[in-house]
Amino acid sequence: MQFINYFFASVISASGLLIGVLLVKAAPDEQKPLAKYFSCLRPIFLILIFAFQMLYFFNNAFYLIMLISFLAVIIFIESRFRSLHLKCAWSYPFFAIFFFMGRENLNLFAITSSFVLLYGIPAASLIYSRKENNYSRAFIGGILYVAANIIFFTTSRFLS
Repeated sequence: MQFINYFFASVISASGLLIGVLLVKAAPDEQKPLAKYFSCLRPIFLILIFAFQMLYFFNNAFYLIMLISFLAVIIFIESRFRSLHLKCAWSYPFFAIFFFMGRENLNLFAITSSFVLLYGIPAASLIYSRKENNYSRAFIGGILYVAANIIFFTTSRFLS
């Protein structure tokens, strides 16, 4: 896969955070009623990311053990931190690992990037507050995600 394709796919999948912020800016009065639905959608997308990764890598024991350990770390992060922006900031680098692992299979790559995009919409909608105007809290996960994707891709090119 070419770097430019990989880079733009990671930027587009991280744009779910931007979509979530734009959703709150477009309809701020709907943020509170939608919060209960978004709180349910975020873990569902998280589980779907892991489920599709595990379905693809179930024959490879190393990748399966690695995925299970990442799942344990993300469950720890989800239970340990109260603040949603910290949960997202720590979860997005793991999404970059899944994104990188799926680069060889175009179908898994598309599924993973789609679910990362869909995960970002409720996450950013729950994080962003129009009163506080806290863009940085909403976008820190996406910045870490794209940076980690660039690092993974470039180091894999140098190491191979």
